[in-house]
Amino acid sequence: MFGEGVPKDPALAFKWSYKAAVAGSPLAAKDICAAYFMGVGVSQNKQAGFEWCWIAASRGEPIAQRNLASRYRDGVGVGKDLTLAYAWAIILRNAGDKDNRIPPILDALEKDINPDQRSEAIALASEWGKNKEHVMPVHSRWYLENAPRNEDAQVQPRAPPRAGVECSTGHWISDKMDDGKYIKLENGSVWEVQGADTVDSTLWLEMDEITVCTGKLINTDEHESVEAKRIK
Repeated sequence: MFGEGVPKDPALAFKWSYKAAVAGSPLAAKDICAAYFMGVGVSQNKQAGFEWCWIAASRGEPIAQRNLASRYRDGVGVGKDLTLAYAWAIILRNAGDKDNRIPPILDALEKDINPDQRSEAIALASEWGKNKEHVMPVHSRWYLENAPRNEDAQVQPRAPPRAGVECSTGHWISDKMDDGKYIKLENGSVWEVQGADTVDSTLWLEMDEITVCTGKLINTDEHESVEAKRIK
């Protein structure tokens, strides 16, 4: 990424960060979030940036938690949700905000949220603090019940991977059949790609590296994922 000891190559840096993020690194997930938001080493995609920021924050990465509070507050890459902005700010404050950036966010949000939003945010932050395996929602109950329909339709993100979903790395494509509808991996398993996701898988190549997660194949060479069902 920084050209230290080797030529600077943001795209290659993104590839290795992506591998580490898929393998479970909170720091790498935070870096992928930043890369997507800024378009460094990959095409800018604020929605994907939000999703990886959500993953990094859920893994306990403090910078991602702070950024997530700001994204929810401003509606960047996700529908504006002051309840969850407040919840993530509380989580970071409780963990000890070393840069002292969270109090101003909390103070500003105090003026904008109503009592119901505040109560829900406190409950969400408390539950997450007691049990880090608890999955924070992508949107608060308040947002889902009150957000304008057109806003929700435009910015509702794909649900990020759920905590506890098991992934297996180190696989690669040994064969591609029926124009990408079926993918065979090096271990002999065969996967049926679901619906419109074949638009992506039809362009995948033999020897592309694959990470297998529950109901999903992630092509770490192409930085793409498809919904897929194992049939063999």
